[in-house]
Amino acid sequence: MLVFSDVQSLCISARLWLQVGSPKRLRSDLNQTEMLVFSDVQSLCISARLWLQVGSPKRLRSDLNQTEMLVFSDVQSLCISARLWLQVGSPKRLRSDLNQTEMLVFSDVQSLCISARLWLQVGSPKRLRSDLNQTEMLVFSDVQSLCISARLWLQVGSPKRLRSDLNQTEMLVFSDVQSLCISARLWLQVGSPKRLRSDLNQTEMLVFSDVQSLCISARLWLQVGSPKRLRSDLNQTEMLVFSDVQSLCISARLWLQVGSPKRLRSDLNQTEMLVFSDVQSLCISARLWLQVGSPKRLRSDLNQTNPGWWELVSSLFLTRTSCEKIPKNEGNRKPRGAPVVWRRP
Repeated sequence: MLVFSDVQSLCISARLWLQVGSPKRLRSDLNQTEMLVFSDVQSLCISARLWLQVGSPKRLRSDLNQTEMLVFSDVQSLCISARLWLQVGSPKRLRSDLNQTEMLVFSDVQSLCISARLWLQVGSPKRLRSDLNQTEMLVFSDVQSLCISARLWLQVGSPKRLRSDLNQTEMLVFSDVQSLCISARLWLQVGSPKRLRSDLNQTEMLVFSDVQSLCISARLWLQVGSPKRLRSDLNQTEMLVFSDVQSLCISARLWLQVGSPKRLRSDLNQTEMLVFSDVQSLCISARLWLQVGSPKRLRSDLNQTNPGWWELVSSLFLTRTSCEKIPKNEGNRKPRGAPVVWRRP
């Protein structure tokens, strides 16, 4: 049902695609392009239906690989339609400064395809267990949120948005989103029988809950882009952003704490370091996001939004040499007390 919910959202997105544009967009010569978009969406629905039908050990048979190939064929068609959608528009749409933006969008779409392909490749009889199916459905829910953010990112565009200093910020945002996809992919790749224990499932559910909140925050970031953004009621939005980032850091820390000494083996340390590297990049982008804007943005009333926040985040990365704000002689400090375990409310 979640898959079909995602397909429904995809249809809504396609409808919004058609609504956004200029009167020229609705001319008959563009109808052919729009028909291709809906044709791909229809094919995607058919593949999703087949994907739902395949849910037994029979799914691992070679003849079912054809079904998975259909999924990728539909994703490929969707990318082609998206490319056509970007090409069609007004002459201003094809300007070189916008091409960079569109290339970033396609880079994210390409990463999404790679993640989907890896998700299909990882399949043993163990993968069909119900406790793992819930995790994988959450992954696709986050992917849906990513698509919604990309759509909003394209919709938001004023002359100020095309300034070079803002483009750098937006590129950092998408770079972090792409890193988030890579982290999710690595999270799925790392799995031993111990990973299915109930005490770990609770932690992993919290991690995905934070990721979902992070996607929602990113969407709010993109929606707020006018002088109204500096009003006091929007400070609450910025607080939500930092709250979500902070929750993500806490979840990542708990995720590392939960496990056995085997979890800390060198071959897993590389994966865990990648996770923290992505979180660190995310924090840096969030900080830049607050700093970039007009001089009014850096007023003291906005500085109060995140008092001491970066010091808190930096404490989570004591092993990283790039954290320059860690106080001297505190790099070897060990956490005190037992690890905190989060439970579902």
